[in-house]
Amino acid sequence: YYYVKKPKSSFSVQRIDNNTYEIKSGLADGIDVVKNIERVFFGYDSEQVLALDVGSGQVAGQAYRLYQAAFARIPEQNGVAYHVNDIEVNGKSLYQVSKNFLASPEFSYKYGVNLSDEVFINALYKNVLGRTAQDFEVEFYEENFSKDITEVGWMDRAVALIGFAESPENLTLVGNQIENGIWLS
Repeated sequence: YYYVKKPKSSFSVQRIDNNTYEIKSGLADGIDVVKNIERVFFGYDSEQVLALDVGSGQVAGQAYRLYQAAFARIPEQNGVAYHVNDIEVNGKSLYQVSKNFLASPEFSYKYGVNLSDEVFINALYKNVLGRTAQDFEVEFYEENFSKDITEVGWMDRAVALIGFAESPENLTLVGNQIENGIWLS
């Protein structure tokens, strides 16, 4: 963790590379370069939190991308913070969070209830890749959805949602939205 005893409005944060950020003061405080820091706390009481763990496989980035993939919208700050807390503090897995998204009223409202596999798969393709799935892509997921959990290639909808959220395409598409961190508070 990294602590800055002034409000976030006095600073800008810029990504330099995968795990290195520049924290620059608009005042005469100068520039700090931080590496391998997951959270930056701003303010006298550390009340403003910026998550820098936004890359592939990193918690804040995973929560943000999962949210975006499920609902096809930019997540609100409180929602991402809630799910990051669920993973880091409450010990939930990304799989459990994914299942919660799929069971949420927002998901049902957006897509309906009792979706066929084809409608579900096309929703993921549209949300993440901006296109309709081709027949062979739908068949791939339908086949894996029908496998027993002990079979190679098994997946359910929660696993598929995580796969889309953490896909190289989505990492690229969402990357510029969160490259300088995600505000959690």
